Amino acid sequence: MKKIRDFFSRHKGRLKEIGLYILSSLGSTAFDWAVYLLMINVFNVGVQISYSVGKVSSGVVNFLLNNFVVFKQGGGLGLIKRGAGYCITVVLSLALGNLLVTVLTWAGLGEELSKLAADSLCFFMNYFIQRTVVFNHR
Repeated sequence: MKKIRDFFSRHKGRLKEIGLYILSSLGSTAFDWAVYLLMINVFNVGVQISYSVGKVSSGVVNFLLNNFVVFKQGGGLGLIKRGAGYCITVVLSLALGNLLVTVLTWAGLGEELSKLAADSLCFFMNYFIQRTVVFNHR
């Protein structure tokens, strides 16, 4: 029991950050899904455009949450640099996610499950890049 307490005591800050990152991601993901499904089901737009519009719009929401809440970086001139780094992360995630969702949909997995699988794989990549590169937490 003492080892568990010691672990949580040593890593309290990191665990809180990961918890906030997960909550930020869940909120952004809900927004992403809402846009994606709206584009497909209401506006009858193709899967790649729907995926892209959902990902980009939720990316703005996610950046703001990560910058101000998760990694607590605030505003100032660094906001522009972090915004640019975040945009590069989104582009990488968008390219990988689009490739995955296209291949998985083509393979017969279905639009919703393809997106879930693609986003799940991109989640861990995004945290690592944001933590170490975009928001400079090493």
